[in-house]
Amino acid sequence: MPERERPATRARRAVRAIRGRRRIAATVAAGVAVAGLIVGAVLTLADNAPRPRARQYRAFTACLLTDAHGLSGKPAAAAWEGMQKASLTTHVKVQYLPAFGAADAVAAAPYLTTLVHRHCDLIVASDDVSVAVVMARARHYRKTQFIVVGAPGSGPNVVAITAAPDRVPAEVAKAISRSAHAT
Repeated sequence: MPERERPATRARRAVRAIRGRRRIAATVAAGVAVAGLIVGAVLTLADNAPRPRARQYRAFTACLLTDAHGLSGKPAAAAWEGMQKASLTTHVKVQYLPAFGAADAVAAAPYLTTLVHRHCDLIVASDDVSVAVVMARARHYRKTQFIVVGAPGSGPNVVAITAAPDRVPAEVAKAISRSAHAT
């Protein structure tokens, strides 16, 4: 038969158990406090981080039709520079589409049609192939405005820019701005 424990021994054992539970509770509380400090620091740093800048675009899109060289061709690069300037000042969306493999207006016509179906409000053409296709097809797309660079153009929805090469970006930006504000 087991011996009965003395009351003093039981009291000591109970005190040790309470102290053990307190140590566990203190350890858990310290862990929660450290975790809270870490989360607070991360949230503070996140609040101070620069916010992503989202541009609010207008409901107007200007598109550049290029030859197979894309933006690497000089006429297209100058027109694209002007389009980007116009986008910064007027908040119009700008995009471009190279007419791959198109060496003449007939082969480039589907690329022009693609831009029209993408709902481009204004289409810029700056190289020989894209200017030729715009001049041949602009009358079929009366709701779309066109800018041809470096060639004389005519038509109710065609604007021609025949400025010196160093003035092309500024003139394209002005023409896009006028067109965007007119709509």
